[in-house]
Amino acid sequence: MVISIIITGISANIFIIPILAYTYNEISFVFIISTIIITPILCVTFFSGYINLLISFIFPKISVITMRISKIMFGIFNYIANISSKINFLRIQIITPSFIVIAFYYLIVLYFTFLYKKSHKSKIKKCFIIVIAISLVFTIVKNYNKNFEIHFIDVGQGDSTLIITKQNKKILIDGGGSEIRRL
Repeated sequence: MVISIIITGISANIFIIPILAYTYNEISFVFIISTIIITPILCVTFFSGYINLLISFIFPKISVITMRISKIMFGIFNYIANISSKINFLRIQIITPSFIVIAFYYLIVLYFTFLYKKSHKSKIKKCFIIVIAISLVFTIVKNYNKNFEIHFIDVGQGDSTLIITKQNKKILIDGGGSEIRRL
C-alpha cells in the first residue's frame, strides 16, 4: 500500500513539472526524495489521526495521548518538508518553456501512461529522445539572443531592471525611491 502511494505521489509530481517550469522557471527533483521519505510518515500520521478520532468518541481522556502522537508525526513531516525545500543541488533553473514544449511533454507522459506497449519499447525510446531534442533546440534557439540583455537588480527596497539593447543603449527601470529630484 505504501509503495502504491509513493508511486502515485511521484506520478503527480511528474505531471506538474511543466506547470512548475512555466511558472517558476525551475525543475526540481527534490520531490523524489521527499515523497519516498514523507509518504510513510503521512500514512502513519493519517492512520493515527483516524484512530484518534475513534478513540476521542469512546475515551476522550485517552485521545489526548494519541493526539500527542499525531502532533509529533506532523512535526516530523514539517521538519522533513523544511529540509527538503533547502536542497538546491536537485533544482535546475530553466528558461520558460513554450506551450509547444509543454504539449509535447504531456503527449509523451500520456503516451507512456496509457498507450505504452512492451513490443514498441525501442521505437518509443527513439521517438522520446527525438521529441525532447527537437523541443530543447527550438526552445533554446527561440529564447537565446546574446545582443539583448535584461538584468534584475536588488536595490534594497525592491528590484530594479537594467535593459541593454542591441545598440548598447542602457535603460534603467525603477532605479530609485519615491523622492523626485529636479536637475
